[in-house]
Amino acid sequence: MKKTGIFIVAGIFVGWILLSLAYLVPTGRIRTHIKESLPLLESEGENPYLIEEYKGSSLDNYTDEIMLGTSCFQSEKPFYKAALMAERENTDEEEPLQWLKCDLLNEGEGYTVSYSRYWHGYLIFLKPLLYFLNYSQIRKLNSVVFGLTLLLLAIAFAKRKMWFGIYAEILTLLTLFPGSIPFSLQFSACFYIAAFAELGLLWKYEKLEEKGWLGFYFCGIGMMTSYLDFLTYPVVTIGIPVIVFVVLCPKKWFDCIKEVIIYGISWACGYVGMWIGKWVLGTLVVGENLFTDAVGSVKLRTSGSTDYMDLSIVDVVGRNMDVLNNAYGKMITIAGLVVVAIALVVTVVLRKTIDYKKVSLLLMLSLLPMVWYCGTANHSYIHYWYTFRDLSVTVLAVTMIPEMLVQSMKAEKKE
Repeated sequence: MKKTGIFIVAGIFVGWILLSLAYLVPTGRIRTHIKESLPLLESEGENPYLIEEYKGSSLDNYTDEIMLGTSCFQSEKPFYKAALMAERENTDEEEPLQWLKCDLLNEGEGYTVSYSRYWHGYLIFLKPLLYFLNYSQIRKLNSVVFGLTLLLLAIAFAKRKMWFGIYAEILTLLTLFPGSIPFSLQFSACFYIAAFAELGLLWKYEKLEEKGWLGFYFCGIGMMTSYLDFLTYPVVTIGIPVIVFVVLCPKKWFDCIKEVIIYGISWACGYVGMWIGKWVLGTLVVGENLFTDAVGSVKLRTSGSTDYMDLSIVDVVGRNMDVLNNAYGKMITIAGLVVVAIALVVTVVLRKTIDYKKVSLLLMLSLLPMVWYCGTANHSYIHYWYTFRDLSVTVLAVTMIPEMLVQSMKAEKKE
């Protein structure tokens, strides 16, 4: 536990140093490139749909505009303090595009606000990128990186001959609605964290297990999620890699579930510890109490109500699932359940023993999004149009059952 604490504290200071360096990037060219992007953002609107009337295809230009505004703001504070405050221009208008115009084009009366409860770690990438590219060009670059990441995942699964794993990954990706991710900076962080966490396990699981580093690995994933994400669909950054771990783990059910619990706690320690570390560091360095705003926001987002209604778990889960209650979502469901059913039947016909305990573990992990929705009812109900992506964990857990059966058969042959 002591080593984990040192690991988290070290991560907090590394995160601060990286952000401080990002704030040394001159804002002149950044502001020019964001000005070039204003016509595109104005023409698209705050939440354009890639597929008409399909809520899951919505982009989040609203939040991307906040990210752009934070990137180009010229703070009067020293760079190492500015990195902890995440200031931007604001106006009495509700649209972030108007805030950008006020800052860049001097349209309207503006004032400075701080969004300090988040780390805004994405700035270590976004500021240097905006120095060279505009928003449209960053989208294109993100699309290329997105495609290459998928290729690496396919190679990693193929290297282990996990063909059912590739199928499960495809259905999981479809649940995320992949078309939106490269075009929304807001949606990119959790995807890349989960994807590279998977890659790490697929390439180096045995070494991580042998060295006893998996606890630090999952703690680091939690820290990266807190550092880079805007509270979008963080469940995927623990759910997806831990499901891959269960499939790869050759141990018996009891040992496996014990490790799942340990790694889940490790992720939570990294996630919460990194977040609290930001508030402590900011309060000490800047001299302003960051806890008041942060704790207030946490209480709001974890409450069981909105301004106009009390929420039940049925309300929250139902609203998120409703995004997939269409032909697209039903196609994913049928494609997944059919393959799982066939795999179970074939296993029985071949007189192979089904490891029902490990199957039950995957089914338990499929409930992770529901647990998250219970804990963040307010946030998950209001922002259902992107928090529905947490359900990709459910899809992966269920559709990985055939691959787990194959891995169990391979383990039996070795014995």
